[in-house]
Order: sequence, then C-alpha cells, then structure tokens
Amino acid sequence: MGLSASKCITGPSSFATSYVPGPSSLVDDDERTQWKSFDYVMVGGGTAGCVLASRLSEDPSVTVLLIEAGASHEGNIFTRIPMGFQNLLQGAADWQFWSVPQDNVDGQKIYWPKGKILGGTSSLNALIIKFSPGVWREGSCHTVDT
Repeated sequence: MGLSASKCITGPSSFATSYVPGPSSLVDDDERTQWKSFDYVMVGGGTAGCVLASRLSEDPSVTVLLIEAGASHEGNIFTRIPMGFQNLLQGAADWQFWSVPQDNVDGQKIYWPKGKILGGTSSLNALIIKFSPGVWREGSCHTVDT
C-alpha cells in the first residue's frame, strides 16, 4: 500500500525561493582580535544556538560570541532552495556521520547527515511534504496510485 504521484510540479523552479543576501553579522579577523572578552559565548551555531545568540545580541550593551565549527550559510544558495539540500550532503556542510553496522539491515552502516554549517542540520532541510491520499485525489496531481 503505497502512494506515488507524478506531474504535480511543473519544474525545478517550483521549489526555488528568492535569495537576496543580507548584511553579514560575521566579523573579520582584524576586528575579532581586538576583542578580549565577551558577555556570552555560545558554542554551536545550530538552530538553538543561533536563536539564543540572536536574542542575547538584541541588547546593545552586551557582546555575544557564537562559535560554529562549520562555515556560514551566507552565500550558499543550496541552503535557500528546498530541494537543494542534496548538494550539501557528504560535503563541507555535513559532519558525514555513519552508524555502526546495523543487524536489522544485514550489517550495513546507515548514513546520518548532521549539519556542520551555521544553522546546523536545519540548513540541510529538504522541505519534503507527504500528503494524505485524499489530498492527492482532490489536488491537481494527474497520476495517483494509492
């Protein structure tokens, strides 16, 4: 009992979002070396770390340092296109984790993507939506097999 559909989306441009680079909050090396202390140091620029650092930095009287092992998402178009995530997997934006051999899948290792990029694994989001069969029947999809 499965669900397959085709011709629901006319082309790759249906997935695209507009991308307008904003002003960077990153600091260059020259400015960073002048700082000796911070009020807050956040280790990990994943979803929670970015949100918390952003909220703390709303107070202009405090300094916040956010440390992320990976690169910035700024300028990386594949973090802005929902179906562009596959271009980020097993590359510099991914920790490239693999499980130990799994008994239930004949000893195979399972690939476990984790984001090594500002925004963490949320930057590797595929935005995949699974509709119920009723939605497919009522929608504009031309081929449905339920």
